[in-house]
Amino acid sequence: MPTATLIERALRRERLILIASIVVMTILAWAYLWSGAGMDMSMPGMVMGPMVWTSATALVTFLMWWVMMIAMMAPSAAPAVLLFAAIDSKQAGSRPTVGAGVFLAGYLLLWAVFSLLATLLQWFLELAGLMAMDMSVRGAQLAGGILLAAGLYQLSPLKT
Repeated sequence: MPTATLIERALRRERLILIASIVVMTILAWAYLWSGAGMDMSMPGMVMGPMVWTSATALVTFLMWWVMMIAMMAPSAAPAVLLFAAIDSKQAGSRPTVGAGVFLAGYLLLWAVFSLLATLLQWFLELAGLMAMDMSVRGAQLAGGILLAAGLYQLSPLKT
């Protein structure tokens, strides 16, 4: 019987690796958010001029959205990732797989797409003067519309 390589032995412990990966990823995401992620809002008395969107601004905003989604959504996805890993390993038999890692990467990619759309929406709302640089909503009509939409969503069958 040939001895298993280090990679094969590690992949056999896929469940432990997945749990550790999700925990580490979540901790790093929360640490990034806790650090402020380059978005210092600690000077409330200073009047901010209009922000010019640059590629750096867009990148930082995208990273803020994406890391925030990872921090919030990765822990709730852990059971689905572990279930996928269990099903995948049963179908694969005794051979090691990387399917759950690919599944998790796909999940994170979907949140990256959402984050890109959220960044574009934030940019549009700021250009239209409907949102301030600090992400506060400008205008009672927009604020009321957001609250109304959230309330309707809560009462709709879409939530279930």
